Order: sequence, then structure tokens, then C-alpha cells
Amino acid sequence: MKKIKLFFSVILLGVSVLVTSCKKEYQKTPYHAIESFTVTDSAGSPLKAAIIGDSILLYWPPFANTPASITPKITISEGAGINPASGAPVSFSTNTVYTVTAQDGSKKTYKFYPMINLPAPVFEVGSSDFLQIAGYIIIKGQYFVADTSQTHLYLVNAGEKKFSLPLANDGSFIFNSTAILSQIPADGTIDTGYYKLRMISGKNTVTKGPFHIAPPNIYDVFKGFIFNEEGKTLKAGDQLSISYSTVAVLKKYYPKTMAITLLVTPENGSPDVKYNIALSSRTDNKLTFQLPQNIITGSLSNLQVTYDGDQFAPFDWYPDKPTMITK
Repeated sequence: MKKIKLFFSVILLGVSVLVTSCKKEYQKTPYHAIESFTVTDSAGSPLKAAIIGDSILLYWPPFANTPASITPKITISEGAGINPASGAPVSFSTNTVYTVTAQDGSKKTYKFYPMINLPAPVFEVGSSDFLQIAGYIIIKGQYFVADTSQTHLYLVNAGEKKFSLPLANDGSFIFNSTAILSQIPADGTIDTGYYKLRMISGKNTVTKGPFHIAPPNIYDVFKGFIFNEEGKTLKAGDQLSISYSTVAVLKKYYPKTMAITLLVTPENGSPDVKYNIALSSRTDNKLTFQLPQNIITGSLSNLQVTYDGDQFAPFDWYPDKPTMITK
């Protein structure tokens, strides 16, 4: 009988040990670590992020194009889950956040930080003594990030107010890693005076100057002239007009009226006769003049638009089509 009791005691002890062992084997774990985070760069090479605390630091190669999104491969603690999932596209920005959930339901949040390894831009301003409103500004150097979302160019006045300069590579402007050709706005936002030039490229900011900005050149203000009566026949007393394009600061810096000088070749072949004709009317895109009653008959050989007592001649026309003057 004692042997039977001892036998059952041994069996009960074994079952108790087995049950305890099973409970330990299936206990939920509290682990919620990101163990590795790997992406592929623009050249196809793998990049492994550094996991420090709750931060994912991914160092991107200098001057490589930065993507809008990445598709990382992520390993985490055994039995844990992650959102967004490994292999899911995410934004290449600090807006990306991961949450790792352990088996026991505890969570840990990780924030993604793209680290762009870029040296500060180095540059000089070309022809800095001749900067003008509506004129071009030339910048040469190196380490410019040729991406309009990462590089910005400003003129900054004495009060630290910033005025944006356009950046593009479209034939009108140049924008690459070593050269920038931009234009000083002529929309009235920038006045003459001293300004610093500030470039923000990636996480780097470089400021040069100050530089003096002068009034616009008349040839940058009056542009695109068209002689509307070219190829026509005109009579004494008729009106002729010049169409043109301009910029917003025209009236501020060039308020004076304009005139024209005509050269007419007589029908008999005598030397050209010169006429100075005052402006009849001026709008933002057209100049109108009236031919004098005493003008001779012949062909119009030259027409000049003049400003400020013949000091400037922004338009100097020679005929492609004959323009005749008759009585």
C-alpha cells in the first residue's frame, strides 16, 4: 500500500513540474525593439540605420538624390509586431513614426530621422558692383543641392526681411550644384539699397554681403518693342504706335515721357530727313505718336524711341518691310 501511495506521489509531482514548465514556455514577452532597419540608396547600395533609443537615424550619402519615400526592411523582437509594416513605403521625413507592439501588449514608438551629410555651400557673387533691379545675379561655387525643395535663395534687407529669388533650370535661369543664374524681382517688392544674399541649402545656411542693388537698366524695363505700322502706308497727321512689354517698376524709376526720332528717305533720293516727334499718349504697353503735317513723302528708314532727352534709345528699328509716307 505504501508503495502505491509513493507511486502516485511521484506521478503528481511529475505532472506539476510539467504544467509549471508549460506555463513558463508560453508566457508572453515584453520585448519591442527594432533590431535592424535597412533601405537601398539611389545607387542600389544598402544603407543601415542607427537605432539609438527611440530614434531611427538614417545617414544618406552626400549629393545623392533624396527620395520622397523609402521602403525599409525591418527586423524586430521575436513575437512583436510593427506598424507601418516592414516593406511598406513610408515618407523620407521626420513625419514617419513606427510603433512596435510586444507580445504582452506593451508598445514603443520610434521616430525616423533622415540625416543628409552635406557640406556647407561655398560661393561668390559675380559682378557684385553692378546688381540692379530686374537684372540677373550670377552665383558660382560648389556644394549647392540642386533641388528647389532643399535650396532657397534670398535677398535680406537691414531689417532681416527676406525676399525670395527664383531658382530654375529652364533656359531662362541656371540652377545646378556649382552655378546659379537668377533674377532680382522687378515687381516692386525690392527697392534700391543694400541687401545681403542668403543661401539655404539642405541644413546649411550661408550669408554674403551686403551688396548694393541699383535701379533697373532701361533696357530691362522696356522690352519686346513692336512697330505696329511696319509695312503699311501712312499719311501726314496719321498716328503710329509702338507696343512693348514692361515691368511693375517702370513708372517708379522711369516716369518721364518718351519721344521718337524718325528718318525719312525722300522719293527723289535726297539725304534722309530727321523728325523729332513728341509722345501723344503712353499706357503700360503702348506709345502713340502723330506724324507732323509737314512730313515729306518717302519711305521710313529708321525709327528710334528715346527717353530723357535722347540719353537712352531702348528701341532702334530698321525696316524689314517698307513703310511708306504719302500725302
